[in-house]
Amino acid sequence: MKQKIIGVAVGLTLLGSVLGWADGYPAFSPSTAEPPAAAGAANDLIALSHPAEGHFQQVTVIDSKRRVMGVYHIDLRTGQIELKGVRDFSWDLKMEEFNGGSGPAPSEIRAMFAAP
Repeated sequence: MKQKIIGVAVGLTLLGSVLGWADGYPAFSPSTAEPPAAAGAANDLIALSHPAEGHFQQVTVIDSKRRVMGVYHIDLRTGQIELKGVRDFSWDLKMEEFNGGSGPAPSEIRAMFAAP
């Protein structure tokens, strides 16, 4: 159990560092010796984590400004991080009604709202 917790902590730390680096901001600033701002503060990122089926931790990262989300699985045995999917959900939110099922693909949703 202790190894799982350490694996998740390391995985989330790595994910946070990668996301901070990719955004052009260091995850930790030695000059100020302060931790990065909380998710959602300056960079509009929200991260949600919960156990997934098997030996995985699922981390969902939401960019509320760009309306894009990404889903990652972290293998609790190895610490390997795998990107499972990325989606711009801005078009999804334009639908007035949707109630389960496999649903339309993102390109089909965009086409519903395309100008004639």
